[in-house]
Amino acid sequence: MISGFGALLIGMFCSFGAMYKNEKGKSKFLAVAAFFLLSFILVWNEPFQIVRLLTWMKN
Repeated sequence: MISGFGALLIGMFCSFGAMYKNEKGKSKFLAVAAFFLLSFILVWNEPFQIVRLLTWMKN
């Protein structure tokens, strides 16, 4: 689970870099959209799971 979350974060940062450089194409928006969509679904279904995940990552 943590590796998938990390991959989403890396993809999101790479997409933000592509947006900053004004690269062509629309696929750069997919990683950002997927990150926010999956985060929304996770928080909507199990609101306290994200707190548990962040606490686990901190320790």
